[in-house]
Amino acid sequence: MSQLNKSKTLDQRIVQMFARIDSTRMMGNIQTLQNFGTRHSLAPSIGQASAWLARKFGEYADSQDAVKMQPFQMPQGPVLNNVLFNSDTAKPSFILVCAHYDSRAHLPERFDQPAPGADDNGSGVAMLLELASILRGVSLKRGVLLAAFCGEEQGLIGSQACAEVAAKENWPIDLVINLDMIGFASPSNPLSIVVEFDQGNAHPRNDASAKSFALRVAQMAADYTELTVEHTNIWSSDYMPFEAVGFPCVGLYDKGGDEAFYHTSKDTIENVNKGRMVAVAKLLTASVISICELTEA
Repeated sequence: MSQLNKSKTLDQRIVQMFARIDSTRMMGNIQTLQNFGTRHSLAPSIGQASAWLARKFGEYADSQDAVKMQPFQMPQGPVLNNVLFNSDTAKPSFILVCAHYDSRAHLPERFDQPAPGADDNGSGVAMLLELASILRGVSLKRGVLLAAFCGEEQGLIGSQACAEVAAKENWPIDLVINLDMIGFASPSNPLSIVVEFDQGNAHPRNDASAKSFALRVAQMAADYTELTVEHTNIWSSDYMPFEAVGFPCVGLYDKGGDEAFYHTSKDTIENVNKGRMVAVAKLLTASVISICELTEA
């Protein structure tokens, strides 16, 4: 556990940003994602989901090229899309905040089964959209790239494709923050949030930077929320391909994977706690602003 003391002085500019958080909007976006019935990467509805995401990100875009579809080939055949959103491309470096929008049911190969994926990972995708809304018009010293990946449940296919491009093109990524299941409040410990960070893996040289960022996120939890932080290593989600090519990685996670609804038709919006989504939105907002730094007014 990371039991940090609250800082003596809080940044009131961050506190003021919390007024932009809209819990109804977040829950509405999760419901829309659930309403696709399944977002299995091989289901016919997956193209509709990516198109919807592009339209939603477009609502917060200040330029026509802020939203991009990044195509990649699934091993099984179809070409799918990651959805990328960056409203400010002029910064010398940026952080990547990501979540996967695909879902699955109990049998990973069955794309004809209901897979509402409300917590896994409608919650993470809704948080990406919320961050896009919160940061609209906000001037930061670092840029923020938001990425909604597909093919996660079939082996991190979309994020692997994106990481390969990032490495080939030398994207100036300072940090990857992955959001994968963040809306479930465990009855036994409803305020607990796992802040994962890179501990070894393919490139141990990332460890010190990842740990430093994770501790900053933990401090933001102590300062601006009631959430209590537990630290673990990163594992089996969309940050792994980025760590493998050298980028520091952290993640937020609610341990919903330990529950009976995980990867079943029961992963519905009833398992997502609105108050928790607000708390995580505060944590993510504070962390991004702390890391990227507001420019002086």
